[in-house]
Amino acid sequence: MKVINKIKKLICTMLGILCLVLAFLGVLLPILPTAPFVLLASILFAQNDKIKNKLLKSKLFGDFFLDKEKRQGLSLGVKCFLIVLCWVSITFSICLVNKTVVTLILFAIGIITTISLLFSKTKTIDK
Repeated sequence: MKVINKIKKLICTMLGILCLVLAFLGVLLPILPTAPFVLLASILFAQNDKIKNKLLKSKLFGDFFLDKEKRQGLSLGVKCFLIVLCWVSITFSICLVNKTVVTLILFAIGIITTISLLFSKTKTIDK
């Protein structure tokens, strides 16, 4: 059982690193969306405490990952921002590439990201 867990952790870490590389490339190349890959990386890195702790301390993504870690969910504003950012980058990428296969893949990524954000827990603000 320990071997299976180690293999699962290794695969999730490798896929998470791949997603972060794709997200970084998405910042540089407008044909790749950034937000969906960052979200997927956060899910994949949940299996690796060492990387997860580094992400929690990150100035850029720390608050986002901390809210997810505490299972508080994302605030409505963050959800809206991520959905808009996702679709803006996907639309821009589709306009630049203009290839049917790439368009379908990007559209599928956008739909999956939007659905996962809409159905994820929304953080409530205590009054």
